[in-house]
Amino acid sequence: MKYFIIGSMIMLMSITAYAQQSNSSFRVFSKYQNGQVYLKIQPIETQAWYEARQKGYVIERKELNGEEPFQVISSSPLVPYSQERMRQLAQEDPYTGELMTVLYDMEQMENPDEMNFPQLEERANNLTGTIFLHFYLSCMSPTSSEASGLQFTDIEAQANRQYQYRVRIKGEEENSASARVNTFRETSQSLPMVNLRGLDKAVQINWYHKDYREVYIGYRIEKSADRNNWGYLGEAPIIYNKRVSSESEDLEPGYIYEGDSLERNYKPYYYRLTGIDFFGHRMGPGQVFEVRGRDLQAPGQPRQVELAHQDNGSMELSWDYPVNQTPDLAGFFIGRGPEPEGPFKQVNRNMLPPKSRSYQLDQPTEPGITYYVVTALDTAGNYKNSLTVYESVPDNTPPATPDRLTGSIDTSGVVTLTWPRGEENDLMGYRLYRSNQPDHEYVQITHAPLADTILRDTITLRTLTKEVFYKIVAVDNNYNHSPFSAPEKVIRPDVVPPVPPRIRSVSLNNNTVSVKWAASSSRDVEENILLRQDGDEWMQAGTFTDQTSFREPLPADRQQIVYAMVARDKSGLYSDTSDTRSVRSIKFYKLETAAGIEARYNQEEKRVQIKWDGPGGDNIFYIIYRGTPEKGLRMYQTADNGKSSFSDNRLVPGREYQYAIRVKRADGKTSPLSDRVTVQVNNP
Repeated sequence: MKYFIIGSMIMLMSITAYAQQSNSSFRVFSKYQNGQVYLKIQPIETQAWYEARQKGYVIERKELNGEEPFQVISSSPLVPYSQERMRQLAQEDPYTGELMTVLYDMEQMENPDEMNFPQLEERANNLTGTIFLHFYLSCMSPTSSEASGLQFTDIEAQANRQYQYRVRIKGEEENSASARVNTFRETSQSLPMVNLRGLDKAVQINWYHKDYREVYIGYRIEKSADRNNWGYLGEAPIIYNKRVSSESEDLEPGYIYEGDSLERNYKPYYYRLTGIDFFGHRMGPGQVFEVRGRDLQAPGQPRQVELAHQDNGSMELSWDYPVNQTPDLAGFFIGRGPEPEGPFKQVNRNMLPPKSRSYQLDQPTEPGITYYVVTALDTAGNYKNSLTVYESVPDNTPPATPDRLTGSIDTSGVVTLTWPRGEENDLMGYRLYRSNQPDHEYVQITHAPLADTILRDTITLRTLTKEVFYKIVAVDNNYNHSPFSAPEKVIRPDVVPPVPPRIRSVSLNNNTVSVKWAASSSRDVEENILLRQDGDEWMQAGTFTDQTSFREPLPADRQQIVYAMVARDKSGLYSDTSDTRSVRSIKFYKLETAAGIEARYNQEEKRVQIKWDGPGGDNIFYIIYRGTPEKGLRMYQTADNGKSSFSDNRLVPGREYQYAIRVKRADGKTSPLSDRVTVQVNNP
């Protein structure tokens, strides 16, 4: 058996199938031509394909948007023709013969042991290949398409209708696929545009298949030397190979690429394309395209190129070139350039004749190395360069000092430096240097000469040094350095807030608040700000530069007042808020003060007896204050509720004591302190 595609199974696997609706078992292609609707089934899933071979496909139809249900239009389920009938058709159609072998050879395959997994895997792979061969061969001719059991032709379809077709395996409602077809006009089938590129006795051919993957499964290319006699390229149709296109860097996905050899260059050859659709119908041949091969063979290389100085100050460039090395040699050009790889500027305006083997050159005046090359050119425009030779002129002249170096810095510490490019032809680039002081040593920040005229440098901003300085030098190709440029000063943005002030004390005297503080220690502070808390907000009480104290009256409606401070520097940055300090006043309510205080020392009982007159009452009690002239009064004891006397026996003989009384009510209101009384405790 002869399969012309057996060796291209990968190509079969990459066939891009298209259908208006599909499932995992099979797909349906459709078209309307010659007053008939053609349906083509592409099997996909192995089990469904095997069942369809036994049971066949049922074709149903209904008008789209109509109320009538699907009606079976296939007289019998679609199955492949019998082996005998295929054998008869194969006499005129070889594709049907190959289809017969694919379908009926499988029935004679030996069933493997259910536990022999390698054999089971081999059979599964063979079965998958069989399914693709079944579909592929069914697309190669109208006869094989009809014989395959995969095509149905609806000859009763009427024009100017919209139909929906449903294809299912007999006895399986859910295993189906559908296609919509309108018969208002025949299905359009154009051909791709063919691109040809003539090479040296060869041609490259390609066309874009991706837009036609729903129409054609393959193509044939025809060739002619006179536009009358045509012949196919190759024995088999050309199939799109997705894998080859996607894995090659030189091939663009979606294109089919072919090549052909040509007998002669510059002679016209003609090509045209024919498409093969899924029903075996041929579309074409299409437009005729012309191409010519062209000479791409470069001439021989000029050799033994030498450069010699003449007495008159000029130079002679000479080379060797065998007479018969390039029969179609057109002549020579001389090139001059700054690098061995070029670019080279043409020296001689007119091409030197093929017999030339030397050329007079002017001595180069520019310092540095100048390279020369001899180029051989043939009549087809192909060329070949010789190896280069060079002439060196010492260069000890440095470039000019760069000027107009400018710098700017952003808030993240990125410095942008720019400068104009010098006019020297041999200028290699620039080196940049940095220092924190204008008279300190500058450190290089470029590792190699910089060809650009802009540089971004990153510096730290959290430093007490507010300025940074840059210089630049120019470097030529011989590493001659220019003098330093003038320094460029860049001022760092201030991102370090000042140190906060420190409140030393807050005191209250005669309803006047006195605040003292230590100013911020930061050098760039412009003002110290005193803040006063007012409810949930902080209000500014005052701003100060050299002053370190502040006084203000205590508001009549305030019993407590809280202060804090911040500092602001020249950049407008504020410090953290200092620790808070507060002062509280004691408010006395106008309760009646205790009066008539008497204090007597009882020598016998060794105690002081104190009596007073007060408002009295169940919610009134008295606080006794005791002290000495040296230490002052302090709260000492509390008299029981309702009493207006107190006895003190915790005494030191020979000491003088002072007493006073404060009236206090149960709700917390107090009176002013009473007048003091003094009593002397006698010695025994």
